[in-house]
Amino acid sequence: MWSGNRHLDEVLVTVFLVVLEMDYLAFFIVAALQSYQIEGEHVDSTVKLASAMTLECVFPKAANIVQMFWRKEEGKENIAIFKLPDQLYISSKYKDRVSVTNDTSNIKSLVFNSTTWEDTGFYLCSFHTFPLGIWKKRIQVVQSAGDFEPRNLSYRHMIAEPGANVNFTYGPDPETTLYQVKWKRIYTDHVDLIVQCDTSGIAVYGSDYEDRVVIDCAARVDSTIVLRNVTASDSGMYSCFYIGTNGANATVWTKLTIDGNISLESHSDQRIFVIAGAAAVLSLIMILIITALICHHKKKKKKKRMMMMKAFRLAHTQANQRQMRLQRVKANGVQQPREQDIDKKHQNKPSNKYGRPGCQSAVNTSRGQMTEDPVYANCTNCSHRHM
Repeated sequence: MWSGNRHLDEVLVTVFLVVLEMDYLAFFIVAALQSYQIEGEHVDSTVKLASAMTLECVFPKAANIVQMFWRKEEGKENIAIFKLPDQLYISSKYKDRVSVTNDTSNIKSLVFNSTTWEDTGFYLCSFHTFPLGIWKKRIQVVQSAGDFEPRNLSYRHMIAEPGANVNFTYGPDPETTLYQVKWKRIYTDHVDLIVQCDTSGIAVYGSDYEDRVVIDCAARVDSTIVLRNVTASDSGMYSCFYIGTNGANATVWTKLTIDGNISLESHSDQRIFVIAGAAAVLSLIMILIITALICHHKKKKKKKRMMMMKAFRLAHTQANQRQMRLQRVKANGVQQPREQDIDKKHQNKPSNKYGRPGCQSAVNTSRGQMTEDPVYANCTNCSHRHM
């Protein structure tokens, strides 16, 4: 009985392994059909061979991951297969020195505990998802004596706050027309392709940046990329390599620093700007008020001065008129009585025969002879003429 049960268990294990291998075989067939002629594709990342190295593979989109795999293009070697929820298969050739990160479903980096020169070459990481289909990243491992990140080179430094959109722009001399442009993110041990414009003017994006970068490959005078929604991990060195139609080529470097304090500084600057603006507006209002008061005071003073001048002219005119009347009276030989004397006489003289007080008549006589010159009597309440 015991031996029979043991034989049955061995049969069940064998059947399970056969089914599992058939599943993997079908997967490899589909993967091979969908990734043929991959050797001619662009490289998303270039990694320096090291005794311990990691080939990063992070699916950047939101979708249901069905399965993923790692393979080496030379010899079509299958390295690892991962099928949700937790089925992981690693080839026997790599099993003792390779592992796959399994922290999250979208991060499946290939970690080498030890390497040889034979590990150089092209690797392919592929995620099979629903409903987005297949997403893949092509990585090249190379032997390099130094670091990829340049040292003691001139570069432009840019600072941005988290969440901002950063513009990288490079324009060669006006006589150079861009023929091919390639933007890259530079690390110490690897280089990631951001985007490149080929000779036909078509943009080819790196797998890690295809949803984060905007570029216009039709522009031939300069090249500008927009890196959207930057984070602290985007801090580092960037390069732009170009080839002109005249054969000229060059590489320019830009260092980007993501600083969260910029937002606070900008807000502080904004507050200072608002306060300064408000102070300027208040100062302008005060100046306008003071100017209006001064103008009003000057206008009032001018009006008063004009009234005084008008009164002076009127008084002067009246004085001239009185002087002219006196001169005419003197010219006629009649003395103009003073108003004070006339008033005094009126007070002392009784009423005339007409019963009207204050009325008098005068006849100019000289030694009994009468003159017929008319004389006007100055009466207070009456006036008549004696001939």
